[in-house]
Amino acid sequence: MVLYALVSVLAWGVSVIFVEEGFRESNSKTFSYNLVCLMYSLLTGLAIMSPMLLFPRTLSLPLFNIFFLCLSGFFTFFLATAIYYYCISVFGGTSVAITRIKPLIVSAIAVLLLNEIVRSFFWIGVFIVIAGSILVASAHVKPSQKSSKSSLRAFGYFYLISFLLAFFWSLGEIFAKIGLNGVDAFIGNYVSLAFGTVSLFIFIFISNRGRFIKRVKKRKFFALHGLVSFVIGYTALNYSILTIGVARTSALTAIWPLIGVILSLLIYSKFRRINPYLLMLGSFLCIIGTILV
Repeated sequence: MVLYALVSVLAWGVSVIFVEEGFRESNSKTFSYNLVCLMYSLLTGLAIMSPMLLFPRTLSLPLFNIFFLCLSGFFTFFLATAIYYYCISVFGGTSVAITRIKPLIVSAIAVLLLNEIVRSFFWIGVFIVIAGSILVASAHVKPSQKSSKSSLRAFGYFYLISFLLAFFWSLGEIFAKIGLNGVDAFIGNYVSLAFGTVSLFIFIFISNRGRFIKRVKKRKFFALHGLVSFVIGYTALNYSILTIGVARTSALTAIWPLIGVILSLLIYSKFRRINPYLLMLGSFLCIIGTILV
């Protein structure tokens, strides 16, 4: 059902603003600080979903499903979202569109290894969405790095971490597809979120990053991200994967950064710092590509 994918798009698009607002006026842009901010988001999402423990089905899943759902949580909620937080804290909410190569990775794996069937126009739509997303990302102000010796090096760094983010998100969705076989989407999301939260918690304290916890400001915005993105967005994603497949879901949800970019531009008045023609063309391509998918 396409509606589930659209719920994910809306939830993730709106949640970009929560994360960006959470990092505003922060004096710390370090990866360690990003991790403890993410901890607040994950704990909020997990707390909201914890009543799932009251249902026996949650604790009686086959080990096969639990294993792949945990892998999905590790790559999605720990690794990918940690990089996602870093991208927003350093580059801003308008930077996330470049990660939209994800549907190409997910779709290729789903079709080749998971035997999913897609329509003839599917691949055309995927490439159009990717092209549109790149244009949207290119429309915003170029990223700047204090430690970079040149703008070329800054762009290389930006695209490298964007690729890693897309790759980890792709793995998370593929493992979710496998782990959700015969499992309710809400329960599957809970298991993945729980493992991702525990993994981050262990990493923070093993690496002695717990001292940053008291420095986090605007905690309510990270909590809102946990609710809207992790609880609503990812539960809807799982339902979409179960109903229309992971390849089509990944392609349809690829346009969510477009909402985040537009909201970021509107709220923070960044229109003078972008190329409006690239933004409009990229947005048009994203819409056309989604229709073809």
